[in-house]
Amino acid sequence: MANKGIPIIPYIRPDNVNTARHLLKPRNQVQVPFTLPPDIYQHLLWHIGWQFSSALKQRPNWSGFMQQINSSDEHTPSSEILMLPLIDLNPSNETCIYSTLCFIISQAARLNIKEPSVTFDQPLWAKAQVIIKEMGLKIVCRLGGFHLLMSFIGSIGHLMKGSGLEDVMEICYGKSVVPSLISGKAISRSL
Repeated sequence: MANKGIPIIPYIRPDNVNTARHLLKPRNQVQVPFTLPPDIYQHLLWHIGWQFSSALKQRPNWSGFMQQINSSDEHTPSSEILMLPLIDLNPSNETCIYSTLCFIISQAARLNIKEPSVTFDQPLWAKAQVIIKEMGLKIVCRLGGFHLLMSFIGSIGHLMKGSGLEDVMEICYGKSVVPSLISGKAISRSL
């Protein structure tokens, strides 16, 4: 079990940085080299297969297509259990977040990735954004899909407040449920 943990790097907040001011930019203005996997266009290749299929040579379904192109022996067997690195700290601790970001950057450097990407849920994302800005780290921090969807539905509810959307939703849902639907908190009902 030795060397199975991520090295803990203490995070000491700089005194001269204003953490209250955090500017967000539209995605099209961010100049970040995105690292896309080499198999990003596999679905397009599968769809093009319709053009080249015939009665004698059928196009496989998606599952069969994925088995054909990934038939190498690079995958680990299903019975193998691997111990991944751990950080024995509270996940919301700033030292834990900083250590995680530094570990990701070091692993990305070993793979020749200039600017890695990491996904956090909203509470950790906000802290990670501040740490990245304060420490000048070269890493892209993305908001997790669930919290991104919650924020999107909450912004729609905020923009549509007073437009009659609440009245329409009260027809399907109870009057006490609608405020949580438009705020994005009751995500399963909102969808």
